[in-house]
Amino acid sequence: VVSVRCVQETVVRASIKAFAVFICISGPVLIASVIALIGFHAMFYYSQLVPEYNLWRLLFEVFPQSFFIYSCCFTFAMAVIKGPGYVSNIPPPKSVNLDAAYHPILQYAQKSLADLNSSLYKKCNICKAIKPIRAHHCSICGRCVLRMDHHCPWINNCVGLNNQCYFLLFLFYLQVLAIHGLCIVYF
Repeated sequence: VVSVRCVQETVVRASIKAFAVFICISGPVLIASVIALIGFHAMFYYSQLVPEYNLWRLLFEVFPQSFFIYSCCFTFAMAVIKGPGYVSNIPPPKSVNLDAAYHPILQYAQKSLADLNSSLYKKCNICKAIKPIRAHHCSICGRCVLRMDHHCPWINNCVGLNNQCYFLLFLFYLQVLAIHGLCIVYF
């Protein structure tokens, strides 16, 4: 006899796997769509809105718009290319020799294996890696990410310690680009 709870757990696991597969497949499509939208914006701007080049337009429209377009593309590319900072999956050593260059997380913390259950370090229940605080396991990537913010389908990667700055700069430049474009069109 199959219990209702077992069926519910199976359905939930299957739906999580299906969502993870959908995100992995749609990630490159979303990356290509962002690049296409920014490229279309640049193409439309340079072909339709800037037919004549006078000094006012160069200083207040063309140069800032070009800077925002290139900055937006650069920070987006860096957020996509740069990894979020994964927790090392090296198993902890059997002895408590912190001077050995075996496990970088243990060296960084200068803690013994007995302190792994403290507030500074935990052990991931899924991948069994030793992870510091604010490191979380991404169910889509299947790895623990340092200072994980979220898994972003627009960059097809997690936003973590190493690429969070580029991701936030991308969002900032995208907003400034949109506001600058609206100011040019309506004023």
